[in-house]
Amino acid sequence: MQQVNDRNNKLILGFFVSLYVALSGCGERIPPPPPVVKVPADEKTVHDKILSLAGEVGERDSKTGQITIVTLQGKQVDDKALNELGLASLKKLEILELRSTSVTKKGFIALGKALPNLKMVRTKADP
Repeated sequence: MQQVNDRNNKLILGFFVSLYVALSGCGERIPPPPPVVKVPADEKTVHDKILSLAGEVGERDSKTGQITIVTLQGKQVDDKALNELGLASLKKLEILELRSTSVTKKGFIALGKALPNLKMVRTKADP
């Protein structure tokens, strides 16, 4: 029985040594994370309004910090709220996802006129 335990201990030790060598990358250094780019001052108010509606800023431009993707959710997001958010001021906004909102076709058209390259997606929220 002792021989079995010794063999198992050697196998376990060998496994962890192999794992350590594999994870250490054989001496390669892990690159540092990219620097955090702040939200531009002219977009800060819109950014905060999006978050106050329980919305999400999905992505921002890695160089300028400008907002590129926004997700808004819930019946409280209607044409008026959409207009009051000031999304039209987000010149780099590429995608707007509206999940189970009260935004009408009129609201879509108004924002589409202000941001003609904006892709708007309407979905239902996950149950």
